[in-house]
Amino acid sequence: MTADLPPPIIGGATAEVFPSTSVGDEFRVLTAECRVRHTAPETDVDPIRHTLMVSDGDGFFGTAVDVVRSLQLMHQLPSMLVVGVGYPGAEGLIDTVQVRARDLTPSRTPMFARSGGAKAFTRFLTDELVPSLNQRWPEAGAHQIFFGHSLGGLLGCHLIWDEGCPFDAYLLGSPSLWWNNGSLLDRAGSGELSSPPKKASVFFGIGAHETQWGREQEAAALPVGHPAKPAAGHYLDMVEDLDRFVRAVREVAPANSLVIEHEVFADEFHVTVAPLVLSRGLRWWAARHLGQTPSGPLRSDGS
Repeated sequence: MTADLPPPIIGGATAEVFPSTSVGDEFRVLTAECRVRHTAPETDVDPIRHTLMVSDGDGFFGTAVDVVRSLQLMHQLPSMLVVGVGYPGAEGLIDTVQVRARDLTPSRTPMFARSGGAKAFTRFLTDELVPSLNQRWPEAGAHQIFFGHSLGGLLGCHLIWDEGCPFDAYLLGSPSLWWNNGSLLDRAGSGELSSPPKKASVFFGIGAHETQWGREQEAAALPVGHPAKPAAGHYLDMVEDLDRFVRAVREVAPANSLVIEHEVFADEFHVTVAPLVLSRGLRWWAARHLGQTPSGPLRSDGS
């Protein structure tokens, strides 16, 4: 890594350029140590044994840091290293439309000329970025959680089924299962997917209004012709898609392979639900894997 970018305006966070040989491009890697601090004494700080890897870091890194630190106020989460993967020069998700389609999608489509690079991006995460992080934070790699929303959620599905579950847990918001005419959804429905070789926990979340009607309401303020406005006659129900996918996954993945939770958030749209998925997913993960003890606060070792 080369530290030639100014740090983001988030306490204790750093921003660095990371060149990738797997992808043949540079990424902006954002990191923040989110530590649980105990009041007696305040210097009693839990070590970091967990990493939260956030795709679309230009849009969700700040959200992830704030959510984690808010939950840590009441010791509902252990100390964590939050890592956001973004792109140099991007100020937000709007600046990454084409390049994120390159990295977060498992197949090519004419909609995006550079799409279908998920395998190369996965190699960057697992073979380049994670080992580098583990050198700097040796204990943080003990438990690794992946968070992705929309195309990032699609990438998470790809990581589980086609890349052997490289992470221990997945928090997946509104996965874009419509991608490439629903090819991954079709594979799930046909029984082509097999149980992944590594045990993992998966939290799926989506907004109840991610239906055709909801998408039209969500985009009502956009001008006619805007690329994000739903096209007339193009029916899309992401809630139904995710329900079908989760049911198919549960049929092929026994409980000793994947532990799955699926939640639909009332009154939420595609662009509003991501922070809720992250917060609820982290709480579900912590309750399942760490738990609270009656004698004291949650500790990063689960004791």
